[in-house]
Order: sequence, then structure tokens, then C-alpha cells
Amino acid sequence: MKIYEWKDGARIKKDPQIIGEYIDSIATKYGGSLSPKVLVDLAGDPENILHDIFLWDDSLAATKYREDQARNLLRNIMVTIEESKGEQIKAFVNIKSDGESVYKPINSVISNPSELKYIIDQARSELSAFVKKYGKYKALAESLYQVKEAINKMPVP
Repeated sequence: MKIYEWKDGARIKKDPQIIGEYIDSIATKYGGSLSPKVLVDLAGDPENILHDIFLWDDSLAATKYREDQARNLLRNIMVTIEESKGEQIKAFVNIKSDGESVYKPINSVISNPSELKYIIDQARSELSAFVKKYGKYKALAESLYQVKEAINKMPVP
């Protein structure tokens, strides 16, 4: 039996076991794979168990989509600064500020010890999640051990 759970931080209020089994059955029906479009098309039916997960008010959905496009823009613009030793890095980084997720220019974050600590803690967390996710594969065991060691040696500002 498969046990489905939401990833940490997911904001989906439906039972992950029910949703996971449903999506798995749809994938089987579609030959073992499916696209997001298939799920959206099925969820369009108000009786479908996925329906309430999606935002169906087109004016609100359009605004949310544009906000997602703005996040994509902020995540993908790069900059080269002196501190990056000639390498391109993200020009804006996402941090939590007063409980809200905001983007700040990287040079501002680098010069603020508490924001820099937040970024380093976030890097540690993401690396640890990567090791946990792929640690089950023997072919990656040695490399992931080295990543674990690097995480433990990361500086604390």
C-alpha cells in the first residue's frame, strides 16, 4: 500500500491519501503518466474531488498567475557582484520578513547579518532535504555523505 502525505509547507487542505490515490488512478487511466492540464480539466467539474483545490474565480486566478510570473522573474534574474568572485548569483533572494515572504537585493542581504544567517540556514535546510530525498539511492551514497559533511562545516554568521 502506498502512503501519501503532503510535502512540508504544502497549503492543501484535502486528505493527501485520498488525493494521491485519485491522481494515481488517473495516471493509470492515462497510460502511467499525466499532465497538469489533465488534472485541471478534470478538476473543472464541480463534483470532482480536486475542484476545491483550484481557484476558479478567473479575475483572482489571473492576479495570482501574474504574481507567480513576478516570482519567476525575481527568481531568475542574475547579477555579478564583487562578493561573488565573478560568478553570477541571484540578484534577488527570497527571505521571510515579519512573517511575510519578500524578495530583497542580494547585496542588501549580504550586508545584513540576520538576513544572511536566514539565507545560510535556508541553504542548510535545502541541502539536508536534498540528502534526505536522494539518500535512498546507493549510487549516490558517497557523494551525499560528502554533502552531509559540507553541511556540517557551513559557517554560521
